[in-house]
Amino acid sequence: MNFKAQLEVDIDNVFHKTDEFAEVKEIYYNNKLLKARVVIDYSEENEKKAGNGNVEGLFSCDLLVFISLKELGKVPRQGQEIEIAGEIYTIEKVKNEVGELTLYLSNIAE
Repeated sequence: MNFKAQLEVDIDNVFHKTDEFAEVKEIYYNNKLLKARVVIDYSEENEKKAGNGNVEGLFSCDLLVFISLKELGKVPRQGQEIEIAGEIYTIEKVKNEVGELTLYLSNIAE
């Protein structure tokens, strides 16, 4: 097994394991409701609320979400909306690394 294949196995069996890091959340995206294993980094939200201010050239988001491309089904586009556990967010940035999506989200209610 090569490194890339082993990394995909590790992401599924460790990072997205609900006993380890992940939570199962209801996600509404692309006109579909699904339950998916996600890892949510709430520290982004806490840092923004702490009053870091807007500095030109720095990117700010409310929530950082890690989800498997297999679970979501496709790579989302910047500017689209996604609902996670009843909260609606705008996708500000998307990174796809070896089938692991990192979504940088801003809360629409703010």
